[in-house]
Parts: sequence; structure tokens; C-alpha cells
Amino acid sequence: FDKRNKSILKKRKIIGSLYKKGFEKIIAEFGKPDIIHLNVVFPAGIFALELSKQHNIPLVITEHWTGYLPEDGSYRGILKKYFTKKIIAQAKVICPVTKHLAENMQAHGLKGNYIPVPNVVDTEKFSLTLRTETSGPVFLHLSSFDERQKKPLIIQTIFSVYREANAEAEFIMAGDGENIHEIEKFSRMMNPKARISFHFRPMADELVKLFHSADVLVLNSAYENLPVVILEAMSCGLPVLSSNVGGIKEYVNSSNGILFDDIDGDGLLLSMMDFCKKRSSFNKVEIRNFAIKNFSKEEISKKFDSVYTDILKSV
Repeated sequence: FDKRNKSILKKRKIIGSLYKKGFEKIIAEFGKPDIIHLNVVFPAGIFALELSKQHNIPLVITEHWTGYLPEDGSYRGILKKYFTKKIIAQAKVICPVTKHLAENMQAHGLKGNYIPVPNVVDTEKFSLTLRTETSGPVFLHLSSFDERQKKPLIIQTIFSVYREANAEAEFIMAGDGENIHEIEKFSRMMNPKARISFHFRPMADELVKLFHSADVLVLNSAYENLPVVILEAMSCGLPVLSSNVGGIKEYVNSSNGILFDDIDGDGLLLSMMDFCKKRSSFNKVEIRNFAIKNFSKEEISKKFDSVYTDILKSV
């Protein structure tokens, strides 16, 4: 055992005592819980499992971490793998946000009772507003400006669409990350006339306005599970134009979006040009209804209620 692992175990002991104190306070105020529901296995699952065993309370896990995907590769390290396998095996139910994530977790030998439950979206906040169609399409790209989002390719594609497909197209770039301001300067230098607006760390209300201003959400990730931004866009009636990665294809289809496989090539450009032709064919009301049926608080609550009820019947 090296010094780093010893330091981790020391921190684990300190944090564990804090979890126990907090849990004792919950019991004193509300009584003993029927279920412990953990979000993301590691590292909080170490303490969730201890509390589950100590108080004989069933453990349920929601997982949406991309580290299990080979494209990410963050699921590594002796301690992480040891504890993750132990926690998963002891949980009554594991609820990954997609079937694809469940398959990738099981590919690592993480055996358990898997019941996929997608992410939830506030369909009341992310509402539908029907507006007058603009002369050109309005593309919205919303994400963290990190490497997996392939921002240089998106910027190059924007200029290709602007130049070749539709000079009236508008582009909204929003999110956070170290590179957003550099990308903004680069885009201004490349084509100061291009209709591109940048929004840094939009708050919830501004985010809804951005969805209402756009015709389609654009994502070009190298890997994902089920980004909440996709669900928020659908809740606002927007179709989704995305790279075909992770579990996205489980919910995005020809009726509510366009998927492409060529992430590093012309896939994004061809899909954006395709959307310019198909823009009016997408039904915003139907897309929103799909989001309500699959991702609303009411629907996700029903799914978890079913999971909880089945567990409590068996104990």
C-alpha cells in the first residue's frame, strides 16, 4: 500500500464519521428511512453501503457516470474497482440512466439487478413556446466547452453551413469551460459577419429563453450517457441533432431529431444541412409530449415508486 492509498483511507474514515452523524440526525428528526437511494456509486457508495448494512436498509443506486464507457476510461484503479464491485453487488437495484450504460457496467463484471431509469426534467420550467419561424434556422449548442464536445469541429462546421447551406442561419453557443472566450475570439476573427452569439454560464431562466429562441439543439460529443440538456430541449419542443453515442439513440429518433455516426468527419455538417431542409417537418408539440411521457417528474416518480414498492414487498 503506498502513501496515496493510506491518505485515501484516512480521509474515508473522517468523511465516514460525518456521514454517520448526518444519518443519525436524519433518524432523530424523521425516523428510520425505508430506502437509501445513492446517486453515483463511487465514492459516496462506500458510506451508503455501510449505513445500509448497519441499519438493515435496502440500497438503490442511480448511475449516470460516463467513466464506465471505454471512450472515457475513468473506471480504473484498485480501490475504485474494489469498492464499486462490492457496492453494486449489495444494492437491491441499480438504475443506470440508459440500457447502454447498464451494458457497459456489466461488461466490467459489475453484476446486479439493473433497471434503467432515465434522467428527469422539469417540464413545467422547460415549457413550449410557439414562435414565428425565422427565415433561416437557429442552431443552439449548449454544453461544457471541453474536449469531448469537439468545439473546433463545431466552429468549422458552423462556417461551412453559413457559407454553403444557408447564409441566414443563426448559431447560439452557450455553456461554460476555459475555452469558450477563446473560441468566441476565434469565430469573430474567422468571420465577423457570421450570426453567432455566445452566452457564458446561462442561468436557468436564461437557458429556457435560449431554447425558446432556437429551432434545434446540436451536440457533437465523443461519448455521453443521456445528457439532461437533450431532455430539456425536447421538453421545450426542440428536435435534437446529435452524434450517435451512448444511450442517446434510445430516445432520439427520426421523429424528434437527427443522429450521425461520423463524429470526426462530415457527419455534423451533413446533419446540419439536412436539418435546414427538414426544419418544418418536426412537430414541436409531439416532441414535447414525448418528453413529458418519458422524462417528467411525474413519470420518473412512478418508475422509482415501482422500484421502491417491489423492494419493500420482498424484505
